[in-house]
Amino acid sequence: MPKRKGIAFLVVIVPTVIGLAVGLPVSLVFQATWARVLIVVGCTGVGAYVGAQSLIWALMIGAKYEKEH
Repeated sequence: MPKRKGIAFLVVIVPTVIGLAVGLPVSLVFQATWARVLIVVGCTGVGAYVGAQSLIWALMIGAKYEKEH
């Protein structure tokens, strides 16, 4: 079971970190602080959302697989 928790953790964290990594350089284009914060938070939020959706789909597919086998 711990192996599955580690994979689930990575499924959520990796897209969040990618969103943050994209948001930080893009935010440097803007001079207004509020715009920088908005870009970073938005990109990180999108990454977290994608990770959460991926985790939900993985859990649904896993539950269906366990039910069939």
